[in-house]
Amino acid sequence: MTTMKKIAVIAFASAMVFTCWPTNSFAFRNAKIGAELPNPKLRTLGKKRASLLSPEAKVNVFIFFRPNQDYSDTALAVLGEICRTFKKRSVRCVAIVSDYYSKKTIQKTIRKKGWTSSNTLIDKEDLYYSKLGVSLHPTVGIADSSFVLLAYETFTKANFYQAMEARIKYALGDINKQQLQIALNPPAMEDMDQMNRAQLNVNYAKKLFEMGKLQRALEQAQHALSQDDELA
Repeated sequence: MTTMKKIAVIAFASAMVFTCWPTNSFAFRNAKIGAELPNPKLRTLGKKRASLLSPEAKVNVFIFFRPNQDYSDTALAVLGEICRTFKKRSVRCVAIVSDYYSKKTIQKTIRKKGWTSSNTLIDKEDLYYSKLGVSLHPTVGIADSSFVLLAYETFTKANFYQAMEARIKYALGDINKQQLQIALNPPAMEDMDQMNRAQLNVNYAKKLFEMGKLQRALEQAQHALSQDDELA
């Protein structure tokens, strides 16, 4: 095959990938920002029934997760901690999981992550999952009291805590749009002075420690000290 033919084949394959890849492939394919979400009643892990969204909450936060998945474990722990910080505010948080998994498996996943049987909802036959067109696990959605989708966020190792906290604060009116954008797109590390970089490492170390990831927390703390020994 000639070089030109190889280039043509690669270009065609790339075009097909991007054409076939669904819109919002990393969040909800069937729900756009600003659209009103359906609000089904789902069975809780405690076998009661509860609406996914509450008209009494100014901000509704929900996460689709899978048991036995590292990213879901981390996202649940992080979001559980964030929701605890807003427990005195008008914020409702629920976790959604497929009925494919056993109750024992689900309980093992949510244990010590800030979630309970009452705020863990069972999506029977993945009906709500399919209705929204969830593309990845874990994915977080944020809606207001009128069930309008305000934002969604898929899990990323970097900046997930800051992004979720900022989105909730923005929905509550605690920060403005510019502050939200700064939180979602923090300055590149090379643009920050050494002291600020060290403080970021300290903050990250605290989150890792609270999540029980002690070795990684220690590494971040040591890295911070190497940049600014005044943080000891």
